[in-house]
This record gives sequence, C-alpha cells and structure tokens, in this order.
Amino acid sequence: MSYLIESPVLGRYSLNFVRNIHNGRSSQPLNINQQVISFTVQKMTTALLKNNTTTIETELSRFKGDHYPARACRDKGLYLQIDGKHNNLPLTYKARYEKYGQNYKPEGVGVSADRKSYELHIGYRLINGLQINSRIQNFYDSYESSNPSKTNASGITLSGPILPHIVKELSGNLDLSFQEMTNRDKTTDSIVKSCSLNLNKPINPKFNTQLGLFYQDSDNKVVGSFDSITKQLNIGTNHPIKWNGFEGSMGPGITIRKITGSSKSTDLNYSLSLNMNKGPHNVGYNIGYNTQDRKTASEDVSTLSNNISYRYTMKKDVFSLNLSSENRNSRSGNDTVSYRGGLSWNHSFDRTIRPGCKVCKEERIKKEKKVKSIEKFVHLDLLQLTLLSDKEEIEEKLK
Repeated sequence: MSYLIESPVLGRYSLNFVRNIHNGRSSQPLNINQQVISFTVQKMTTALLKNNTTTIETELSRFKGDHYPARACRDKGLYLQIDGKHNNLPLTYKARYEKYGQNYKPEGVGVSADRKSYELHIGYRLINGLQINSRIQNFYDSYESSNPSKTNASGITLSGPILPHIVKELSGNLDLSFQEMTNRDKTTDSIVKSCSLNLNKPINPKFNTQLGLFYQDSDNKVVGSFDSITKQLNIGTNHPIKWNGFEGSMGPGITIRKITGSSKSTDLNYSLSLNMNKGPHNVGYNIGYNTQDRKTASEDVSTLSNNISYRYTMKKDVFSLNLSSENRNSRSGNDTVSYRGGLSWNHSFDRTIRPGCKVCKEERIKKEKKVKSIEKFVHLDLLQLTLLSDKEEIEEKLK
C-alpha cells in the first residue's frame, strides 16, 4: 500500500507499507511474517549549487518481522542520492549513499542486508558526441559482524560514435574497471581487472551488426587460492521484420567464452531472439543453446532453453504471460527438464487527489485556452487559410 503526494513546488512524498506472510517450506521451514514501512522524498532544486539543476532522493525504511532463521527482528535502512547536471556545461553527476542493517531482510527486495555503500559518478559529453563516464564505488559488507569485508571499485566508460571521420555510423562503448576485495581476517584478498568493448554498425537500413569483446584477469592473493583469465567474443545481428500488422526485430547471436588458469573451460552459446509489437500487443520469443566443455573435474553440460512472453497494455492495466522451459543434459547422465509459467496483472491507481488546487486550476485554464485556439483554427475556411501568406493576416483571422 502506498500514498503519494506530488507538488510542482514541494516535490514528491510517499508513504509505503508492505506486509509479507507465507508458510514454511522444506528449504525454510519457519513461517514468515514481515512488515516494512518507508517514507520517500524526491525534490528538484536549483538552489543547492549555482548553475546546476539537482534532484535529491531519499528513503527511510524500517523492517519488523522474521527472516530465516531469526525471529521477531527489527532493523532500518537508509537511501540517499543526489543527481544533477550543470546548466551551461555537458556535465552530469550522481552521488549515492546506502546503509542497511544486519537484520534488514525483507523478501523480494533488491537490497543487501548488513551493507554500507558510497558511490560517485561523473559524466561529460565531448563536442564530437563522445560521452565519458567515470565512477568510484566503495562497499562494506557484513559491517556489523566481526569480519567485515571491503570492496573498492573504479572505472571509466567511453560511449558514442567511434572514428566518425573514418567509419560511418559506427558506435559503441569501451569500459575499463578495477576492483579490489579484502576482509579483516585476510581470507579474501583479490584484484580483478576487466576490459570490454562493444561495437554496433548498421550495414544497411535492414541489417545491423554487433560485436563484443571482453577480457578479465582475476588475481587472488590468498595462499592456496586460484587465479583465472576470461576471454569472450560476442557476435550478433539484428533485422527488422513486419508480419500481419506486427512490427519488430529478429536476430541471431553467438557467444564464445574461454577460461584459463586453475579452472579451465570453453563455453559456446547460440541464441535467436524475436520481439514484435502491434498496438497494445507485444510478443517475444527467445531460444538458446549453451554448451560447457570443462577441462577440470567438473562435468560437461549442455542446456537448451526456450522463453515466450506476451504483454497486453491498456491505459491503466498491463496483462502479461510468460512461459519457459529448460532441458539440461550432462555427460554423467544427470539430466533435468524444467518448466515455468507465470501470469501477471498490473493496475495503476494514480489519480489527482486535489483537482481544485491552484496549480491544477492554472493548468486547466491553459488547456482550455489551447482548445479554444484550436477550435478557432478549425472553423477557418481552408481555402482562405491557404491564401494567407502573411503572419499578421493569419493572426488577425484567428481573432
């Protein structure tokens, strides 16, 4: 349950309440009863920094209830983000802080309990259209325990047109990243360096190609641990299609991944995707075949997966159907087949609570004036209008 108040002057405020109750199961035999209440604020302002437009978002939340195996726990969470841009320069920035307690574990929520994080992102667009984004991130996991861990990550991304004076319509992005992970008792101490390059080039109006390269070097400094190097190549195409009023795209792809070092394997993945739209209808289909050739004690595995989706969108309602299957074959003979289906309905309850407020009344007056202007224009004689070439004459005719 959520209650939202939105004002062009004061910003957006919401109060949210979620309750989760379900019976125990074999993997988690305890019954679960959870409650989460949160208060959020979103405000855009130009007063925080000169010549900058800044949006401030924050959420204060409190958890009460059970999580396996603990019972009757209480904890809190905090989210704060400042997102802004310079009004005179192609400069953007974002700073974020998050903190969630050890017992903050509501099910179905994409947050990590017992974690603090700090992030800073800065972006700048060059004259030639190339976008530069840099980031610095610090994560503290299990910070309330006796053995907290720390992750320092940094990186830079270049995206946009590539060599526009040499190759036409070639775009892509290059990402370089560095990550260091340690903990207090030194059982974790590793450095991971990664580099990825993705390119996109249309061959003609009906054929588009993608190329991806990835390299990662994982250096584990703990005695007796294992290092690895991963190399990956992605090749894909995309082709627009039309059928029976539907429009969309279809494209095959292949991924080759090779891992060397202590753990060796070669993976091949073949895929074919289809996505089509017609008015409120959206249909998607994906098929993939993946083979894993392990060079160590792990067994080889091949997997065939299928996924089909359908979505019907109305003004305030969205109906979705998803069906998928997976056929997994292993060299040892431990084969498995799985099926999954889902049906969902989303309804939007958004509405104007105070239609008579001053701001709403001003907007309604503007719309009424616009409608009257359109009505005057519609009632003009079209022949006379085509003969009017002077701006003053047209304005006089509209009076």
